[in-house]
Amino acid sequence: AMSSNLAVFSGHLHTGYDVVSSGSQAYLHPSSSVLVFGQMPEWVVFGEILCTSREFLTTVTVVEPDWLLELHPPPFYDICLLKRSRLHKAVISNLSRLLLNRLRRRYGRDLNHIVRAMQRGRDARCVIEADYNNCEIQIYTTSEQMQTVQDLVIEAVRCEQRWMNNECIEKCLFDAPPGKSSPVLLFAAGAEIRQLLMQGEYISVNVFFVDPSAVDDNELLTAFDMCSDGIAGFHKDSSQGDLWEGKRKWGVVTFCSAKGAIVAVNQLNGVKLGKELLEVRPLIMSNPSNKYKTCFPAVNATLSWPRRPSKGYAIVQCADEDIDLIVRSCNGMIIKGSRVFCRRDRTNSHGLFMGGLESQVTETDLAQALQFRAGCTILNVAIPRKEADPQPSTAACEASLIQELLRFVPTSKFQVIVRNSDPKDYSTIARIKFDESEHENAAKAIAHLQGKTLSICQSWQTITCKQTFFSSMHCPGPIFSILKRDISDLVEALQQQNKGAKLQLTLNENRTCYVKISADNLGVVA
Repeated sequence: AMSSNLAVFSGHLHTGYDVVSSGSQAYLHPSSSVLVFGQMPEWVVFGEILCTSREFLTTVTVVEPDWLLELHPPPFYDICLLKRSRLHKAVISNLSRLLLNRLRRRYGRDLNHIVRAMQRGRDARCVIEADYNNCEIQIYTTSEQMQTVQDLVIEAVRCEQRWMNNECIEKCLFDAPPGKSSPVLLFAAGAEIRQLLMQGEYISVNVFFVDPSAVDDNELLTAFDMCSDGIAGFHKDSSQGDLWEGKRKWGVVTFCSAKGAIVAVNQLNGVKLGKELLEVRPLIMSNPSNKYKTCFPAVNATLSWPRRPSKGYAIVQCADEDIDLIVRSCNGMIIKGSRVFCRRDRTNSHGLFMGGLESQVTETDLAQALQFRAGCTILNVAIPRKEADPQPSTAACEASLIQELLRFVPTSKFQVIVRNSDPKDYSTIARIKFDESEHENAAKAIAHLQGKTLSICQSWQTITCKQTFFSSMHCPGPIFSILKRDISDLVEALQQQNKGAKLQLTLNENRTCYVKISADNLGVVA
């Protein structure tokens, strides 16, 4: 029974034990007392094999190989040959966790796909694992296969390292008009500018096959890598749902340069790869129509007009010592054609009550009039409002504003966005984005709109222009981590040169840098 029920540990938990008599693979049963020692014994004798989803050895006893030599008659197998057939271990070290992650994403969780071509028709006992604690790859295979497997894994690591070094971040310089591609800067490691792609140029290609699942990915990527100056990365489409002339999309391959992408399209399009014809098409990203994006460096202005008419009175807050002065100075003065009266607020000892206001009088109008007449600081003005009347649609308001602005600025040099309002909102708010090169004409347009009423609105819905204009820009996290000091110094220098401007640098949670420039003058912001 000892000679016929012998099993030898293969060398790795994944492949378990080799049953000598049948050559099958089996595992120690989880209830075996042998597992108490925390190690897998090299030689065992078992009583039975329990067959479930796996084959398990039961009633296991640990034996020494020397005992087998004393059997009579001698065993029918070569003990030395059994020792040589065990899996041996080799280690490829000094790897980064990022590289290990990339290899696992490409070849699968266990990395065994690296050697799947070699395993066809041969001894398939090979285990490749990524050890993140020691930053290494561990290889388990037979001594005959070890050198071949090591060479395949080392080549895969070198290839992935090269692609990782070639990888770039794409930074759009500005958003092109709808239907056109935007110029793009390619940043390599250390924020090095690798290349500038102008409109119509491309660095990535779409790859199509009739049946993408029948294609050897390594063979495909090697073909792209060899015909060009190298690839910088790829993205395989897991859904394979996009169709082009009856073919399904395999994914996208990105090259180190635009020249490499052009060569790949010219040389590989229509080439037969295995049993599949390869279809390679340029990937040129054009901008969809989006009213929230501009195709120019923008300076922003904010407008508003009331949605709800006032109830004819206001509550004004100011310093206690200024209340009597304001009452004496402002009682009976005329604001926008209407005589107003003021007195101490009976419900608030720190405020004033003002009545007789016309519907078109805004909080800003009243505060400015009181400060000019009395010469003291107004802390706050609140004008209670009635319920909102039916209002023009957002699209109608945008169209009306555009008609007013066209007198000063070309239609391609500005953009109007009117915010959707809630019925309880006091005001409708609109943002106008001007091309910075048109800031002088934009200032004239803003002055024209101040205090004006749109043709589709009621007479009391006069426009108020917020006297703070701003522009903003973003910097991706990986780039900002390199240029952080330069950007901070630049913001500080601009702040000192433009005393009327306020520059705010914010670092978001995703490490993106956001710079906002604001001032009370369009020209300063531009």
